[in-house]
Amino acid sequence: MVVHSAASPIYDENGELIGALEILRDITERKQMEQALQETAVGLSRANRLKDLLLRMVRHDLGTPIGAILHATEMLLDEPEKLGPIKDDIEDIYQSASHILQLIRDVDVLSSVLNRQQLTFQDVDVAALIKELVSQLEPTFKQAGMKVENLIDQSLPIKGLSILKTVFENILVNAAKYASSGGKLILSAKEDPEYISVFITDFGPGIPDKYKKRIFKQFERLAKDIPGTGLGLAIASQTVALHGGYINVEDNPQGGAIFHVRLPKKPIVWPSSSGSKEQEDIDFPELCRRLSEY
Repeated sequence: MVVHSAASPIYDENGELIGALEILRDITERKQMEQALQETAVGLSRANRLKDLLLRMVRHDLGTPIGAILHATEMLLDEPEKLGPIKDDIEDIYQSASHILQLIRDVDVLSSVLNRQQLTFQDVDVAALIKELVSQLEPTFKQAGMKVENLIDQSLPIKGLSILKTVFENILVNAAKYASSGGKLILSAKEDPEYISVFITDFGPGIPDKYKKRIFKQFERLAKDIPGTGLGLAIASQTVALHGGYINVEDNPQGGAIFHVRLPKKPIVWPSSSGSKEQEDIDFPELCRRLSEY
């Protein structure tokens, strides 16, 4: 038992000390709670150090050899006629290495976003950024048999983060992955004095209601047979949130889905990662499980 003692002197009417009043309080429970909090703080600190160590291991100790494997298999596949019966095995190694390397890169980007690391605001014309992306992704759209119609003809200047391009790239690539052959993608936008809104409309299979929020969570994928890390839309959602905006998905009345990205024109100052009670973190158990699959 832990006891707290507090004593007060007692004086008579002449001011003479005649005794004392002592109050004893059982503070065992409070001390136990304080100790538990201290142990929790130590545990969290240790866990954070372990997570940082794991991220460094994934980024460097795993990323470097995987990059070497990818380079070696690329060289082998340049001369497939010399591979003989092991050609299929080499292709499998190449695909697995490519997936792991993309997963490492996505985790690195998501970690930077979640921890507000190396993120700076700069002048960005979202319309020009999207136009450039559509041009860069033309081979991807062509392979998917998708026609892209960009209706954004006005300038959309904002103060945006340097990784804002990743938001639209991930949405566009996802649209191409899930598109029906011969599908169409329409890009449009509108603005008001404080915000811009970009709409990415596809005419694919659509997204069931139960997945409309889940697809923005880490490692969520609608179809397991379609390649991907399950982090693209999580990165997009977190990046838009850092701007003070939001991203959501709605049904396209003509079939398919409409992604709506709303961004403020002026930058915001977000709270530090250590001060946010709802700060999201990398889902390390799921990351380890995904890495073990390859």
